[in-house]
Amino acid sequence: MRPTIFTLLLVLITSFIVAPANATAKNDAAKAWELMESEDTEQVFWHLIEMFRKGGADIPDDGPWKLTLDVQGHLEIINQYSSGKVSIRLSRMMKPEETAEYWENWSNVLAAGNFDHKQFFHNDRERHLLANFNVLVLASHEIGHYLDFRYKMSDRSFGGFGILQDNDPLNCTEAYADRFATGMIRSLSADERFKALVPRYLDLIKEFNDSIPEQNRYYFNSPDLAGPRCGEIDLMENGLEQDGRTVNANFFRQYTSAYFNRHQAFLSDKEHGDLKAVIERDLVKPFFARSELTENRTLVRTIKVVPGGLGVEFKIFLGGKDLRDHIKYLTLDEDPGVVKPIEKVVIDDVLFNDKGALRKIRITWETPKPQGELHALVFKESNFTVALSDEKDAVLGEFRAEVPKGLRKHYNFSDVVLLTDNELVLVMTPFDVEEKFDHVLVLHATRKKGKWATRTFRFTLPGLIDADEVGAGWFATPNGDLYLARNRPNANADSRKITTYLIDRKRFSAKLIRSDFDVLAPSNSSTNSMKKGLWRKYLWQESVFGNDDGKLFVTGYESNLAVAQLGNALDSSIFEITNKARLFLGIFKGIRDGDGPIEAKISTPFSPRFIKNDRFVFVDLYEGKTFIREVILP
Repeated sequence: MRPTIFTLLLVLITSFIVAPANATAKNDAAKAWELMESEDTEQVFWHLIEMFRKGGADIPDDGPWKLTLDVQGHLEIINQYSSGKVSIRLSRMMKPEETAEYWENWSNVLAAGNFDHKQFFHNDRERHLLANFNVLVLASHEIGHYLDFRYKMSDRSFGGFGILQDNDPLNCTEAYADRFATGMIRSLSADERFKALVPRYLDLIKEFNDSIPEQNRYYFNSPDLAGPRCGEIDLMENGLEQDGRTVNANFFRQYTSAYFNRHQAFLSDKEHGDLKAVIERDLVKPFFARSELTENRTLVRTIKVVPGGLGVEFKIFLGGKDLRDHIKYLTLDEDPGVVKPIEKVVIDDVLFNDKGALRKIRITWETPKPQGELHALVFKESNFTVALSDEKDAVLGEFRAEVPKGLRKHYNFSDVVLLTDNELVLVMTPFDVEEKFDHVLVLHATRKKGKWATRTFRFTLPGLIDADEVGAGWFATPNGDLYLARNRPNANADSRKITTYLIDRKRFSAKLIRSDFDVLAPSNSSTNSMKKGLWRKYLWQESVFGNDDGKLFVTGYESNLAVAQLGNALDSSIFEITNKARLFLGIFKGIRDGDGPIEAKISTPFSPRFIKNDRFVFVDLYEGKTFIREVILP
């Protein structure tokens, strides 16, 4: 935890010109001015947070990286970000009558009493505006420190994954936070009132820096001292004396002078840019480059919110998608005098048809009331009913399926694929210690002229000994083909094989498409511990789905959508649609549309399906609401 000591004084040189801002930027800057005038420190701070978010920085509102604010007295010199508490301590904004003692305190501590605020400021209003503007920009500086820790940009304690220079001496880490503060200055200058205030900072910084005692004063002879050569400025590391209470005046004066010089360097750089540009160049791009993940601008957007939800209880089974997770029981006869009460077993699920319309499927059968839950999971009757409905529960079709006598065993319902509203495939996995696990049952149902016909097959693959490998992972592509992604776990935690097959629906035979792709050890991935840890996150997948371009996507059980892209070549690339940063920045949930892996948020994705080769839809859940969303690939 490194203290940042002062409310920032920002400098803009006279040649600094603000580029025309769009309406949103002007409105944000105007709101910041009004809040600053109101002297409401907390509202100013959280408005700045929103500006950072709009600029592309991921600052969650829940979870372990939720940021808090601790407002302190206006005469407190030390302002700081605490990485342990994930909190910023910030000196409050002032009323006009409080600003004289504020500047006198600054002069005494930081300039040995040499700065005469009575001579410098033109009037009381300017003295007041400059004081509260300092607080506003100091907040931006401390948010910069927060982002440094959150994105693990410095070396500090991150195992060498930082990107800053010279093992991050104090001048370098402070310069990193200053990049955001000066970017904020340029963004705020979209408002004419801020822009008009800026020139006075040039005078202020020159005079204040000149007032600092010579032995503590810097004059950077190159802007590189705030950049690639930042380590050449050897600032003291401790702002307190050995007693831990007394302020070390030499430290704070050095710090203040170096700060003034860094801001002059950044604000004289025409390429430095506004807050959004700084976030993109100095945070997001180096973060992606450091983590070696594919950067893409995939669009995620919400199509609709389903009022009242779907009436389906969504669950995740860590072995992959499994319909038995959706099972529930309705006792039909609870008369205590009945020796063998009957129970109706119900499985509900949701999926999309080939047009992208949401459908509900319900599988039901009746059975003697089971003695235990494990017994109830198993289907051992000769028939069951399948009903298909839309999201408003209007029935679109219903049929009763008879299992041929020669195939009647104990099974679990494990997967279902809706190719169209007139064709579906239902997969059943053996569940009996005395039964061989070298096959699954596949029910193929089709509807013609309003009537359903069903066929049941005993499906197997060469060498199959564990039916769970083919019990899930069935999916349809936009062209209407049916595929199976065989999931082959390995005892080695760094390996998980997936083999893909094209299914001939006439004979239900399988054509090998891709053999033994190792999901957890792609050939183009590095071997560092961070990358291995990333892939291990997907040892268990919830859904596998693909398109007609030969790409297979996998969703992880921690709700990270579309992690592995498995092409026809014997390699892969990580192609996360969203949550790319979550593995590194901390897992959190939320719903947000956006056109990039950090901008967009996905909470809990279910039932993804490609409708076109560059578009898939899925169900998302957050805070009790159900969202129908889509992803458009680049």
